[in-house]
This record gives sequence, C-alpha cells and structure tokens, in this order.
Amino acid sequence: MEIPGIDTSIGRQNCCESQEIYCIVLKSVYDEGLEKLELFRAFYEEKNYQKYGVLAHGLKSVCRSVGAMKLGQLAENHENAVKNGDFAYVDANHEEWMQEYQELIENIGRTEEIMRS
Repeated sequence: MEIPGIDTSIGRQNCCESQEIYCIVLKSVYDEGLEKLELFRAFYEEKNYQKYGVLAHGLKSVCRSVGAMKLGQLAENHENAVKNGDFAYVDANHEEWMQEYQELIENIGRTEEIMRS
C-alpha cells in the first residue's frame, strides 16, 4: 500500500507489522483529522496559541507513529514555536501546514483498503 506523504513501512512497523491494525489506525487518523483541522483553524483564528500548541504536540506523535514524517516535523516546528513564543512563525506557516495536513487526510481517504477498515 502506498500513500503519498506517508512512509508506510514505518507505520506498519509501529503496528507490529500488521496491515489490518495499520489500516484501522490510519482510518482513525482520517476520521479524527477532519475534526482536528477545524480545531486548528478555530484556535488559530482565536489566536489561542496554547491550545494550538497542544494540538500540534498530539499531531506530531500521531504523524510519526503512522509514518507521516514530514507532517510530523512540521507539527514539531509549530509546537516548538508556540513553546518559544514565536507566534510570528505560526502566523507565517499556518496555512501551508494546514494544507499539508488536509492533503494527508485526503490521501488516506482515497485509499480503499483503509476506508473499508
């Protein structure tokens, strides 16, 4: 199974090499991702950087566990920016990051094997 933006070998390894478990996890990432996108956008619009940073921390871990390493790094960058009070970084990079996140969710959603899980 190939999914743009995801190193599926890392994700499967983190799921005990079980394709079935990995698909269930990715389906959860898809389902929750739609909600999380809205939360990120709401917290950003409210300039509630603390909640934004907490979400970024969680997304970082999720991304790395499923093999979405680039998005995981972007999440870490945003998490660290919030921790360091570098809200200018968040403001300058929020839209691009959210587009990457949305693309990842869409890529997962286009994978039949996952959507059947």
